[in-house]
Amino acid sequence: MSTPKGGFEFGDATPVADLEDAGAVVHLRDLDDELMYYKLDNDDEEEPVTITVAGSYSKKYKRAQNAQTTKAMKGARRGTRVTGEALQEQLRDLASTCVLAWDGFFDKGEPMACERDNVVKVFERAPWILEQVQAAQVDHASFFRKS
Repeated sequence: MSTPKGGFEFGDATPVADLEDAGAVVHLRDLDDELMYYKLDNDDEEEPVTITVAGSYSKKYKRAQNAQTTKAMKGARRGTRVTGEALQEQLRDLASTCVLAWDGFFDKGEPMACERDNVVKVFERAPWILEQVQAAQVDHASFFRKS
Protein backbone atom coordinates (compact mmCIF):
# COMPACT_ATOMS: atom_id res chain seq x y z
CA MET A 1 0.00 0.00 0.00
CA SER A 2 1.36 3.41 -0.90
CA THR A 3 1.60 6.31 1.55
CA PRO A 4 -0.86 9.10 0.77
CA LYS A 5 0.36 12.65 0.26
CA GLY A 6 -1.72 15.62 1.36
CA GLY A 7 -5.18 15.29 2.80
CA PHE A 8 -5.99 15.49 6.48
CA GLU A 9 -3.76 13.53 8.84
CA PHE A 10 -5.68 13.20 12.10
CA GLY A 11 -2.61 12.44 14.20
CA ASP A 12 -0.86 15.63 13.08
CA ALA A 13 -3.82 17.95 13.69
CA THR A 14 -3.35 20.36 16.57
CA PRO A 15 -6.47 20.67 18.74
CA VAL A 16 -8.00 23.89 17.41
CA ALA A 17 -9.77 24.68 20.69
CA ASP A 18 -6.43 24.89 22.50
CA LEU A 19 -5.05 27.36 19.95
CA GLU A 20 -8.17 29.50 20.05
CA ASP A 21 -8.32 29.47 23.88
CA ALA A 22 -4.87 31.11 23.84
CA GLY A 23 -6.44 34.04 21.97
CA ALA A 24 -5.54 36.35 19.12
CA VAL A 25 -4.59 40.00 19.49
CA VAL A 26 -6.70 42.45 17.49
CA HIS A 27 -5.42 45.96 16.77
CA LEU A 28 -8.66 47.92 16.97
CA ARG A 29 -9.94 50.50 14.50
CA ASP A 30 -11.99 53.60 15.25
CA LEU A 31 -15.23 54.70 13.57
CA ASP A 32 -13.23 56.14 10.66
CA ASP A 33 -11.60 52.71 10.16
CA GLU A 34 -8.24 54.08 11.34
CA LEU A 35 -6.03 51.98 13.59
CA MET A 36 -6.25 53.26 17.16
CA TYR A 37 -3.21 54.20 19.25
CA TYR A 38 -2.62 55.80 22.62
CA LYS A 39 0.32 57.52 24.25
CA LEU A 40 1.06 57.89 27.94
CA ASP A 41 2.23 61.29 29.22
CA ASN A 42 5.71 60.07 30.10
CA ASP A 43 6.23 58.12 26.89
CA ASP A 44 6.91 59.36 23.38
CA GLU A 45 6.01 56.04 21.78
CA GLU A 46 2.48 55.36 20.56
CA GLU A 47 1.04 52.02 21.60
CA PRO A 48 -1.70 50.17 19.72
CA VAL A 49 -5.15 49.82 21.27
CA THR A 50 -5.62 46.07 21.33
CA ILE A 51 -7.98 43.43 22.56
CA THR A 52 -7.11 39.74 22.92
CA VAL A 53 -9.99 37.42 22.16
CA ALA A 54 -10.63 33.68 22.25
CA GLY A 55 -12.08 32.25 19.06
CA SER A 56 -15.42 30.62 18.38
CA TYR A 57 -13.79 27.16 18.32
CA SER A 58 -12.31 27.72 21.81
CA LYS A 59 -13.47 25.80 24.86
CA LYS A 60 -14.21 29.14 26.55
CA TYR A 61 -16.57 30.19 23.73
CA LYS A 62 -18.25 26.78 23.53
CA ARG A 63 -18.89 26.70 27.32
CA ALA A 64 -20.48 30.17 27.21
CA GLN A 65 -22.51 29.27 24.11
CA ASN A 66 -23.72 26.03 25.70
CA ALA A 67 -24.74 27.87 28.88
CA GLN A 68 -26.74 30.36 26.82
CA THR A 69 -28.42 27.58 24.85
CA THR A 70 -29.36 25.72 28.03
CA LYS A 71 -30.80 28.90 29.53
CA ALA A 72 -32.77 29.64 26.35
CA MET A 73 -34.16 26.11 26.23
CA LYS A 74 -35.31 26.34 29.84
CA GLY A 75 -36.95 29.69 29.06
CA ALA A 76 -38.68 28.22 26.01
CA ARG A 77 -40.17 25.44 28.13
CA ARG A 78 -41.57 28.11 30.48
CA GLY A 79 -42.98 30.02 27.51
CA THR A 80 -40.46 32.88 27.63
CA ARG A 81 -40.17 34.62 24.28
CA VAL A 82 -36.80 35.74 22.96
CA THR A 83 -36.73 39.40 21.92
CA GLY A 84 -34.33 41.09 19.55
CA GLU A 85 -32.94 43.04 22.48
CA ALA A 86 -32.36 39.83 24.46
CA LEU A 87 -30.60 38.26 21.48
CA GLN A 88 -28.29 41.29 21.13
CA GLU A 89 -27.51 41.07 24.85
CA GLN A 90 -26.65 37.37 24.45
CA LEU A 91 -24.27 38.15 21.58
CA ARG A 92 -22.59 40.89 23.65
CA ASP A 93 -22.31 38.57 26.63
CA LEU A 94 -20.85 35.75 24.53
CA ALA A 95 -18.22 38.05 23.02
CA SER A 96 -17.39 39.65 26.38
CA THR A 97 -16.83 36.23 27.94
CA CYS A 98 -14.12 35.62 25.35
CA VAL A 99 -12.16 38.85 25.89
CA LEU A 100 -8.94 37.73 27.55
CA ALA A 101 -7.03 41.03 27.78
CA TRP A 102 -6.91 44.55 26.42
CA ASP A 103 -4.60 47.52 26.25
CA GLY A 104 -5.39 51.19 25.70
CA PHE A 105 -8.81 51.41 27.35
CA PHE A 106 -9.34 54.37 29.70
CA ASP A 107 -12.14 55.97 31.67
CA LYS A 108 -11.55 59.60 32.64
CA GLY A 109 -7.83 59.11 32.02
CA GLU A 110 -7.56 56.02 34.22
CA PRO A 111 -6.88 52.56 32.78
CA MET A 112 -9.97 50.36 32.67
CA ALA A 113 -9.56 46.90 34.13
CA CYS A 114 -10.28 44.14 31.65
CA GLU A 115 -13.25 42.80 33.57
CA ARG A 116 -16.42 41.41 32.06
CA ASP A 117 -18.61 44.32 33.26
CA ASN A 118 -16.21 46.85 31.71
CA VAL A 119 -16.05 44.87 28.47
CA VAL A 120 -19.86 44.83 28.24
CA LYS A 121 -19.95 48.61 28.89
CA VAL A 122 -17.44 49.19 26.09
CA PHE A 123 -19.44 46.98 23.71
CA GLU A 124 -22.64 48.86 24.55
CA ARG A 125 -21.02 52.29 24.09
CA ALA A 126 -18.87 51.34 21.09
CA PRO A 127 -20.61 48.65 19.03
CA TRP A 128 -17.94 48.92 16.30
CA ILE A 129 -15.49 47.39 18.79
CA LEU A 130 -17.90 44.52 19.43
CA GLU A 131 -18.12 43.96 15.66
CA GLN A 132 -14.33 43.76 15.41
CA VAL A 133 -14.21 41.25 18.27
CA GLN A 134 -16.92 39.11 16.68
CA ALA A 135 -15.11 39.20 13.32
CA ALA A 136 -11.85 38.19 15.01
CA GLN A 137 -13.56 35.27 16.75
CA VAL A 138 -14.38 33.66 13.42
CA ASP A 139 -11.10 34.63 11.68
CA HIS A 140 -9.71 31.22 12.53
CA ALA A 141 -6.49 31.67 10.53
CA SER A 142 -5.49 34.52 12.88
CA PHE A 143 -5.14 32.02 15.75
CA PHE A 144 -2.53 30.06 13.82
CA ARG A 145 -0.39 32.95 12.55
CA LYS A 146 2.89 33.55 14.29
CA SER A 147 3.66 37.20 15.02
